[in-house]
Amino acid sequence: IKGSKVAFIQKNFKNIPSDFLQRKEWYITQQGDLTVASVKEGMLCNGYTYDAKVIAFKPDTISSPVDTAAYENTAAGGCNGDGRYPYITEYIRKNKSIPIEFKSSPNTQAKTIEKKDIGTIVKIRKIDKNWIYAGVSDNESPTLISPPYGYVNTKNLEILN
Repeated sequence: IKGSKVAFIQKNFKNIPSDFLQRKEWYITQQGDLTVASVKEGMLCNGYTYDAKVIAFKPDTISSPVDTAAYENTAAGGCNGDGRYPYITEYIRKNKSIPIEFKSSPNTQAKTIEKKDIGTIVKIRKIDKNWIYAGVSDNESPTLISPPYGYVNTKNLEILN
């Protein structure tokens, strides 16, 4: 998120999480009236997408904020499966002989919560370029994520989706 986009967000969106602009991931919502031109339709993750030139946006400052709690327990990132959870980013191990270590803090010397010889983990949030906070990918869970939860070093990970 750069320059005029940041100014647009700060001017028009209420309830911006304190670390939203720092982490540069996840999403925020703001009800309002949007005027666009040059609408183009596309397809992404088995769903239609639309791209357009923004002409004007007038935020709705009277209505209650949109409740996004249902999405808070899913992770952030690219498309997943059938597109129902577009914010999920899954990771797999580059070297399958090295188990994934879930740490208590984003530090190689931190206490290991658990070591798992598993296939896929899900990013809950990015900490920095070397660390993510993650859980285990679980298609049976309503949130698609199960314990253990912890900080995982990304040096032996690659993005699956």
